[in-house]
Amino acid sequence: MFAAAGDNGAFDDYEVDHSRAHVVDDPGSQSYVTCVGGSKLTVNAKTGTYKSEVVWNDGPFGASGGGISQVWPMPNYQAKVDTTDSKTHRNTPDVSLNADPNTGYANFFDGQWTAVGGTSCAAPSWAAFIVRVNQAREEKGMKPVGFLNPVVYAIGKGASYKVNFHGITKGNNLVYKAKVGYDNASGWGSFNGAKLLRTLANEKDIVKN
Repeated sequence: MFAAAGDNGAFDDYEVDHSRAHVVDDPGSQSYVTCVGGSKLTVNAKTGTYKSEVVWNDGPFGASGGGISQVWPMPNYQAKVDTTDSKTHRNTPDVSLNADPNTGYANFFDGQWTAVGGTSCAAPSWAAFIVRVNQAREEKGMKPVGFLNPVVYAIGKGASYKVNFHGITKGNNLVYKAKVGYDNASGWGSFNGAKLLRTLANEKDIVKN
């Protein structure tokens, strides 16, 4: 299950209570959910290929959610990760994907095309990617990936991380800064689609059935 990290940075109930900071979204902050943050994607102008990403941050009403849960304890898969501020509670997000409306997703509505963004686009895009992974695994007679977070964190801590993910190391979500490895602004970053698909569709050592 995938859920959006939210679109107001680390202040995700800012519209309700301006005095509260460091608020994360639920159900994205629950331990058995893969929480998806947001990035700003830049592609090569000529080829359309991947160029770079930074944390999506257009201000209080347009930035990747992420931070530390005040409710849910740290899950086992985060226990040995260099998390930003908390070693006791759930850190979010787990991963990210493009969420900037300016570089976002084409949407046909009411007879015209528009561009939309937000982590509510990033989360179902990750879900659709895993559908493709599970389809590839089924064709090989293998079981579905199942709960993704232990798999993602195993890859993140392993030697193949830079092959399978685009790590996001620049930008912030109004509180937390991106850095090498895991962070509370972008998680482990975005998927390197073809390569992560190949890994998850083939690697029995990483995917625990």
